[in-house]
Amino acid sequence: MLKVSNVSKKWTEEEVRLLKKFYPSTISNEKLLKKFSGRNLSSLAHKACKLGIKRGKYLPEDRNGRKWTEDEINMVRAFYGQVEDRWIQDFFPNRSIGAIKRIALKHGPKKKRKKIFSKNPSWTQFEDALLLKHYQDMTIEELTKIFPQRTYDGIRSRMWVLKLKRDKEYLKRTKTGFLWTDEELKILKENFDKPVKELQILLPSRSADAIRGKQRHLV
Repeated sequence: MLKVSNVSKKWTEEEVRLLKKFYPSTISNEKLLKKFSGRNLSSLAHKACKLGIKRGKYLPEDRNGRKWTEDEINMVRAFYGQVEDRWIQDFFPNRSIGAIKRIALKHGPKKKRKKIFSKNPSWTQFEDALLLKHYQDMTIEELTKIFPQRTYDGIRSRMWVLKLKRDKEYLKRTKTGFLWTDEELKILKENFDKPVKELQILLPSRSADAIRGKQRHLV
């Protein structure tokens, strides 16, 4: 049985630049790999997923009978059952979902296939690790780009479950209409008797109506 490659070397700024430039293009997988010495398709896919970059479509002239490469097989094994089949097919537009499934079953997927891909699947250890890595440096809007299957509220809720509190003030701000953070509630309670206009200065992401509504809720 083939082994899934595990490339762990740190990404350089030049590699990230090349990934952003060529990954969304229609360049073939073979030509794409030539631009990244020591990287394989799985490595590129993981990094692209973190950056929220989608693979460009590519249809080779010869669409029939092309032999699967070892790198392609390794990629199918790594991702099959962990993401939707059509996500994998983006890498192999000349392959059918049935062909991808046959390769996965023949060589054995790396992990057990998930039974259901729901709209709100449970958070994986990989997602939690990714959230822990970036929650102090990225806004929730930015986080939604590296968690394409997660909503704004879903990410905020997971941060609350994991008890993740941010240090930077601009990261504590939230969209109007979304859940109030613990920090916002603390500020409101400590300054409850101040005029709404002053509270808006302390809570710049909240409208006057939102503040009045929350005050009524807290009374």
